[in-house]
Amino acid sequence: MSFIYYLKCLLHLTPKYDQSLIIRDVAYFSGSDAHVDNKLDIFLPFPKVDSSVATSDEQQDTSKKRIPIIVHIPGGGWIRGSPTVGRTCAREGFIGVVVSYRLARRSLLSFLA
Repeated sequence: MSFIYYLKCLLHLTPKYDQSLIIRDVAYFSGSDAHVDNKLDIFLPFPKVDSSVATSDEQQDTSKKRIPIIVHIPGGGWIRGSPTVGRTCAREGFIGVVVSYRLARRSLLSFLA
């Protein structure tokens, strides 16, 4: 067991969620100017359930619990972005929404900088 994990346990910062359900490629714009990359991914957390300890009432409370949503729009200068933030949000117990968009073309100036 690592030292950081031990500290997280002491501070009660251990994540409550360890898996995620991913809904990919949800179109958020469908007009005539829509681009193929105008989509978003939704990362939903699965709660940890220990069936030997949790009662059915506790499991129902978990399913009705409100979960905060974090919307992430990657700010890579319109030339790069990564959806890994959504998975991290889901691991920590949040709903992560990652917006994808059309990327700009790389210009000669970006290679010179």
